[in-house]
Amino acid sequence: MKEGLINKIYACIIAVSALILVIAIQTGLLFAFGDIENSPMKKGLFYVAYSGISIIIFGLMYRFMQNNLNGHFEVREYSGKRMSALTIVIVGFGIQAFGYGVLNLIYLVASETELFKAYAEMMDGISGSGTTPLIILYSIILAPVCEELIFRGVVMNGFRFGFKDSTANILAAMMFGIFHGNLIQGIYAFLFGMMLGYVKLKRNRIGDSILMHLVINLTGLSIVPIFATFINAFTNPVVAYVTVAVVGLIICVMWIAKERVEKEDVLNLE
Repeated sequence: MKEGLINKIYACIIAVSALILVIAIQTGLLFAFGDIENSPMKKGLFYVAYSGISIIIFGLMYRFMQNNLNGHFEVREYSGKRMSALTIVIVGFGIQAFGYGVLNLIYLVASETELFKAYAEMMDGISGSGTTPLIILYSIILAPVCEELIFRGVVMNGFRFGFKDSTANILAAMMFGIFHGNLIQGIYAFLFGMMLGYVKLKRNRIGDSILMHLVINLTGLSIVPIFATFINAFTNPVVAYVTVAVVGLIICVMWIAKERVEKEDVLNLE
């Protein structure tokens, strides 16, 4: 029991230290770049620099953990066939479609609240007139690699020292949500993080969760909004967002059902 408590404390120290390191990197770069809010180019350079440094540091940390510490991760709750790249792409689209549809339905009735105004301002900084190629590069490619190495690679692996895989996934997803610094974005980042953690744990491959994260971000800035706009052209916003959410939900439910069947097959074989 004492050893278990020590492992839990050790796990929390690793995970929290990783988050503190992220904050330190961001703080140092903000000090170096100065005011980035009024300069889209400077903001883009900041994000590229932050992600580049984080990818190197956390990539090395993740590699070390995988090569030297994997024996400590005794609990394996997720098993079955590895997800194909096509499955990851389809499920990534489904996750984004469901989140996008639900969020925009809520926005239709709550757009005047301070919470949604703050969220809209933040999203405008990503997709609005101040967007630069560097910010797009960060949002679609660099952020998925960077955030997966941090939260699924180091933070979740850190939690796995003292907790079951499922608990480690929940804790890492919570930190992922808090990291986004906005309640609305934090809630769906937590939910997305749970899915990404599952994908990483399924075959212990960070590349799988990076690909899904990339698809979620890419479709959220392109395919899903275009899909919703196309439907809206023939109906109205409510029907458009409901349709998008239902399509996403169907994909997610079919995926979850398939995963449950595979898990039962594995358990029966054992």
